[in-house]
Amino acid sequence: GQAASCRAAEEEYFTEQYSEVFREIMKLDRNYRLPFVLHYAEGYSLREVAEILDISEGAVKTRLSRGRNMLRDRLKGAEGYEKCGLE
Repeated sequence: GQAASCRAAEEEYFTEQYSEVFREIMKLDRNYRLPFVLHYAEGYSLREVAEILDISEGAVKTRLSRGRNMLRDRLKGAEGYEKCGLE
């Protein structure tokens, strides 16, 4: 019915929005992309990311912050970007 079609439309909208975010994440420089994917997508702790990449936890935090800022700048104005946790 109508509820199912609304749900399908919502899923399509959010899939498109997250696909755009994913594309932008993959465009990040490797130094920012790897910590971002390991921490946010794979769920590793800051300490674990630091160990995997052989950098300090402070460097991980800095790279995550800079990566978020880059994504925010790239996605600003894209409809729905704030729903992806980047605002």
